[in-house]
Amino acid sequence: MPIRLLAAAALAVLAACAASTPRAIAFGAEACAHCHMSIADPRYAAVLLTTTGKTIAFDDPGCLRDYLASGAIAAGKVQGVWFHGFLEPDSVYPAADVQLVHSDTLRTPMASGLAVAHRGPGVAELEQLVGGRGRAWDELRTETAR
Repeated sequence: MPIRLLAAAALAVLAACAASTPRAIAFGAEACAHCHMSIADPRYAAVLLTTTGKTIAFDDPGCLRDYLASGAIAAGKVQGVWFHGFLEPDSVYPAADVQLVHSDTLRTPMASGLAVAHRGPGVAELEQLVGGRGRAWDELRTETAR
């Protein structure tokens, strides 16, 4: 019985130690988990963090959307989703704090036409810059590729 108790305690500690934010993407050296292209442009990068603390990186918000739609990972295994900002490519924001702007004028890595702005003035600035309309991740995540 003590072995089982020790094993349960060890699992609880490991779960508590799981990352709560994603690791940084290795731009130019890391491949997108969906399309397998090199992730080179931080303006379009996105990451998914699993409940075990694993970071899964994407080169385009559309790749992340399509990866989730494919069932490659169970919804219950997703701890969170983060996006790099188009206007602030060095910044990473949780999905709840962003708007995704779609525009046919954007040349995104996998042609999704999606760029991300932090909620607030950045959304209006991005909408004006690319001629699109901001939408929440929850609205877009269930859409499939065009």
